[in-house]
Amino acid sequence: MELRDIASCCLFALYYLHNRRIIHRDIKPSNLFISETGVIKMGDFGFAAQLNHSCSVRSIRCGTSWYMAPEVYEGKTELKSDVWSLGITLIELAEGKNPFDECSLFDVMKRVCYGECPKLSSSRWSSAFADFVSKCLIRDTKERWSVKQLLDHPFVKDSANRIKSIGCSDYLLDMAKRVRRCNMPYSPVPPSVNLLAVSVIEEHLTTLVVKGNSDLMMMGSYVEVIRVCKGVCNDECVEKWDVASCPRLKSIEIDDECFENVKEVKLIGLHQLERVVIGRNCFTKQKNNAAYEYDLQLGGNDFDRLIRDYVIKTYKEEAEEEYGELTQRCIDRLLKKCEDAKIDLRALMDTDIVINDDTDWLYTLTRSHMNCLIGGKIDESIRLCDEAITKAGLTVNDINEIVLVGGSTRLCIVEEKLRNHFPKLEIKDSVKPEECIATGAARYAYALSTGKYFVTPSHP
Repeated sequence: MELRDIASCCLFALYYLHNRRIIHRDIKPSNLFISETGVIKMGDFGFAAQLNHSCSVRSIRCGTSWYMAPEVYEGKTELKSDVWSLGITLIELAEGKNPFDECSLFDVMKRVCYGECPKLSSSRWSSAFADFVSKCLIRDTKERWSVKQLLDHPFVKDSANRIKSIGCSDYLLDMAKRVRRCNMPYSPVPPSVNLLAVSVIEEHLTTLVVKGNSDLMMMGSYVEVIRVCKGVCNDECVEKWDVASCPRLKSIEIDDECFENVKEVKLIGLHQLERVVIGRNCFTKQKNNAAYEYDLQLGGNDFDRLIRDYVIKTYKEEAEEEYGELTQRCIDRLLKKCEDAKIDLRALMDTDIVINDDTDWLYTLTRSHMNCLIGGKIDESIRLCDEAITKAGLTVNDINEIVLVGGSTRLCIVEEKLRNHFPKLEIKDSVKPEECIATGAARYAYALSTGKYFVTPSHP
C-alpha cells in the first residue's frame, strides 16, 4: 500500500509540472521526500526545464544514467521521459535494488536503448503494480502512458482519489512516524525526509542508537550510522547480526561488552562503509580483549574531494561575484555530483557539473583534466603499496597479480599507472568487492591468531 501511495503522490507532482510544460529530468528515489504530513514531495529541480509547448523536446542530455529514458540518450527529452524515470524508481523502491545496478555507464545506455525493458515479476508483486510499471517503461514514447493516463490506472486510481480527498496518506503518515522513532533529533518544524536514505534534511547522517535487542529491528536502508550502547544485545537469542539491510551504512560504533553470544556478523553489500569501531570484550564471553578501530575508506572519496575543491575554487574565481557565495548545503551536495562526474568519465570524455541548483552556472570537467587532478593521489597509493610489500619482506616478484576492486579502480588512469609501475603483473578487475573483503577478513583473522602477517596493513 505504501508503494501505491508513493506512486500516487509522484503522479500528482508530475501532473502539476507537466500541465505547466515543466520536465523534472532527474526523478529517482533520492529526490523523493516523505513529509510528516503524510505525503511524498518531489525535490531537486536542478535539471528541470520548461518546454515551449507540451510536444516540445529538449536536446540537452542530463539526469542520472540509471533513470534516464531511451529518448534522453538521443537528445530528445520530453515530458514522458519523467514517466520512464518514475517506473525505474518504483522498481528500485520495490526490489531494494536498481535494475541497472553494477552496470557501467555504457552498459546502462546499451540496455536502455536496445535491451529488454525492465519489469516487475507478477509472481512476486500484484499484476496491477507490474502492469503499471510496464506502462511507464515502454521504449516508444508514443505508446508510453502519460501522467494523466496513469492516474486512471487501476493500481493507483483509488489511492489517488483517497489522497486527493483527505489530503494525505495514512500509510505514509505511519511510515513518517516510524522514521521519527529512529532516534532522530526533535525538530519544531515537521521535516521532509529523503525516501531512499530517510535522513532529515539539514541533518548530516541518520543514526540508529541501539539500546537493546528491539532496536536491532529498526535497521533499514535509511540508516547511515549505527551506535551500540555499552553492555547490550548479550541475550542468548542474539547469535547473528546481519547488517546487510543498511546499504547506506557509513559507520559502525560498538561500545564495550556487547554481542557476547554473536557468532556471525554479515557485512555484505556495505559499499559505503568507512569506519568500524569495536569496544573491549565484544563478540566474546572472555574478558580483557582489546578494542579495535578500522578505517575502511578506500580512497574513492579522495578523488571526489579533489575534484570538488577545484570546482569550488573555479566558481569563486569566475562566478561568485555574480551568483553569490555557496551555502554549506550546496557544498555538501556537490561532493555527490563530483562522484557522479567521476563515474561518467569512465565512458565519456567530458561531463557537466551543476555546482548550484539555483543558478545556471556549471563546470565542464574533461577526463584529461580529472586525470591531472587525481594523478598525484594514485601515485601516493602506489607508493604505499610498494612500502607495504617491502615491510612484509617481499618483492614485486613475489606478487602474482593485481586485483582492482571498487568503482574508482575502474578509471582508465588507475590501470594505466599500475601497468607502468608493475609492467610484469597481470591486472584483474572481475573480482567483486565483497569477495575481496572476505579474503582480507580471513587473512586478518589469521594474522591476529598467529601474529604472522601476509602483508603490513596499509591504506591502499
